[in-house]
Amino acid sequence: MTPPDEPRPTAPRMPAPLAAGTPVVLLVTDRTHRARLEQALRAGGGATRTTVVARIADLHAACAGEMPALLVAEATDADGTPVDAAVAALRQRDPALVVVGFIPRGAALSRHVFTFASAGVHELIFADADELTVHVRAALHRAGARAGAARVADALGPLLHGTARTVLRHVLEHAAAAPRVGDLARALAMPRRTLVHRMAAAGLPAPAELAMWARLLLAADRLARETRPVDDIALSLGFSGDNALRNACRRWLDASPTELRAGGLPLALARFRARIEAVRAHRARLRPRHPAGEAYAAG
Repeated sequence: MTPPDEPRPTAPRMPAPLAAGTPVVLLVTDRTHRARLEQALRAGGGATRTTVVARIADLHAACAGEMPALLVAEATDADGTPVDAAVAALRQRDPALVVVGFIPRGAALSRHVFTFASAGVHELIFADADELTVHVRAALHRAGARAGAARVADALGPLLHGTARTVLRHVLEHAAAAPRVGDLARALAMPRRTLVHRMAAAGLPAPAELAMWARLLLAADRLARETRPVDDIALSLGFSGDNALRNACRRWLDASPTELRAGGLPLALARFRARIEAVRAHRARLRPRHPAGEAYAAG
């Protein structure tokens, strides 16, 4: 059962990357830069609970209780101490934390990039950007998408291997574009027919269905973690609106968005595992497995 390609929305409105009241921490030393970032966050995402710190000790104190949803940090604090170890520790404590690196004017780019790479940041913002609000908004979307993709991919664990896992990860990271089978084949640099055959050899749903599952797993994760309206979450995942997402949830997950807000990713993963088992059982009845198929499926 393969889902029909859903018409892509024309000129979709971009939902806010942060819901109003989202806790945010800024580790930025320059007052002017802090003011610009705070203004950009308010204009771009509606974040009203912003805590500003200048030192790593203050960062740990700000995160001692409730962890922020977003951390925007420079590569070093006010004392010149690199932030990579502190940020990496916070990400280990809460894998859902979205981290954006901020590069001030005149900063040593290579040093900042190296520190941010060690910290595992999801996106970068440059202080000299002409339209900072636009860049912040775009960076938050990309950072949130990457963090969510990593979270769902980790939750999948050993369920998928090889090409199938690569396909799912690509869709997770590019869900807003609602990639189709041709997009996936080009991204993996293989003919469309080869991609379809590899999914079949691995006993998995067709690529189009696998892409839909990836978007639904992300939807379940976001619905449980965020308070944004269903329509905003739908648009952020490439659906034409809340009705399209509701219909997909009902068809593939046998659940409503309200139920997913309560059950979250574990509920969607249970449905996904059941679907894979059903596909494999059906294909096992149609033709016997053979050793060559195992090696082919792992490619």
